Amino acid sequence: MQQCIPAASFQVVAHRPCGVVSGAAIDRIETLGTIVAVHALVRFAIPRPRALLGDENLRRIAALLRGVIGRSAANWITFRLSAAGSSSPVLRRLRSAIAEITGCSETTAEPSLHLRLWPDAHGWCLAARTTPLPLTVRPWRGAHLPGALDASVARAILLLGGHHARQRVLNIACGAATLLIERRAIGPWRAGVGVDIDARAIDAARQNLASASVQGHLIRGDLEALPFPDASFDAVVADPPFGMLNSATEGTYPALIDEALRVVSPDGYVAIVSARRRLLDACLQRRTDVRSVRPPLTCAIPLRNGTILLTIRFFGRRRGEPARRGRPNVGLP
Repeated sequence: MQQCIPAASFQVVAHRPCGVVSGAAIDRIETLGTIVAVHALVRFAIPRPRALLGDENLRRIAALLRGVIGRSAANWITFRLSAAGSSSPVLRRLRSAIAEITGCSETTAEPSLHLRLWPDAHGWCLAARTTPLPLTVRPWRGAHLPGALDASVARAILLLGGHHARQRVLNIACGAATLLIERRAIGPWRAGVGVDIDARAIDAARQNLASASVQGHLIRGDLEALPFPDASFDAVVADPPFGMLNSATEGTYPALIDEALRVVSPDGYVAIVSARRRLLDACLQRRTDVRSVRPPLTCAIPLRNGTILLTIRFFGRRRGEPARRGRPNVGLP
């Protein structure tokens, strides 16, 4: 955010950065790749939502909605208003007014125009998402897999881990190639390699790489026996489906960590994303050959039926610790 707008222009409210910025700044924020959504916000100094139906406030609402819709040539077909008490007569009238202003039909599914209404210390706030879809929805994602990592989270992990033009990147359990595509979007690399044991995942990754015009190398293989020599990658990232779907066996994480540490270079890093924080932490704490690269992170990913809490651990092989004997190179570009 601070790359796009001055720090004084925004603040964190309920763990979400928000504030009033110019249209040009919104355009830049929308291209960061780490933002879930941008909302245009209007505050109303009123005690109750009923006052939103007054002429002056309806004009302000109309200006907000037309400003958002006018920012792009997208098809704004449907809308949804998220608010407590949405079935009340007042909010039903408000939704009717929104439909008349925008020409959009109301829906309970994912809308083109997503609106949120909530009270704050000074009255009520109405926010409208500035894009028809959340920014986490990438145009290249034609193939989907259960438990796929959120693209904005993937971009943030790769930025935090570090990158350079000569970096060799390995994505273990690559799934649909989200991490590989997001890494290449950040900047050039020497090589990007994805490994997955599931043939369906390799097919999905191949489709998405082609859609994103990313040249990556895909190999069908087992994360417990990676077909690469020791210290052959500068960044090793893993978002295994068992990490998102919460179905890992006790032996999976030690094997994953073993192989990740073996193939990472002495100055490189490993990043693992998982919903099994205690299991992952216990596996790392039992080892003496691990160094922390940066503090651990936790993030909440919204799902249809709630949220999933993910932990992200950045680590590497302790300097001076030799990698265990590896395997011959059968796929490293």
